[in-house]
Amino acid sequence: NTVYVPKDVYINRTVEVTKVVYVNQTIREPYAVYINRTIMEPCQEKIVYINQTVDVPVEVYINRTVEVPTLVYVNNTVYVPKDVYINRTVPVPYEVYINNTVYVPKDVYINRTVEVTKVVYVNQTIREPYAVYINRTIMEPCQEKIVYINQTVDVPVEVYINRTVEVPTLVYVNNTVYVP
Repeated sequence: NTVYVPKDVYINRTVEVTKVVYVNQTIREPYAVYINRTIMEPCQEKIVYINQTVDVPVEVYINRTVEVPTLVYVNNTVYVPKDVYINRTVPVPYEVYINNTVYVPKDVYINRTVEVTKVVYVNQTIREPYAVYINRTIMEPCQEKIVYINQTVDVPVEVYINRTVEVPTLVYVNNTVYVP
């Protein structure tokens, strides 16, 4: 009598198995960078020191010519009458010589004091201006100016990260079935 005896046999079949794999994915990740930007700095008045030239009078001595009267002694010629005796003949009842006194002018020199103007140099004090530098405080005019500052901004950049995904794949498995 023929009977079917089941026996174990192996057959190959294809099944779909889900497994974990790593894939690379591109994402945009922000990171901090520095950029320069131009701003207008707020206007502020500030005190600055400047040098300024001013004329400051100072006492200086200068020489000038003046006429100063002074007493000097000079020799002057004057006529001074002087008594001299001369002999003359006068008619008298008889001729005799007599002495007669007459004034005869004669040049003599005498000393006298006169006032003579002469040029002399004297020192006189005057105020003469000269340039000096002094410091003064002024308020500098207010001006807006452009300055550069650094600012941090977030710039997205492409980076690669690894992530885990489940990918279905076809695999072959051995399965035992009973084949009569």
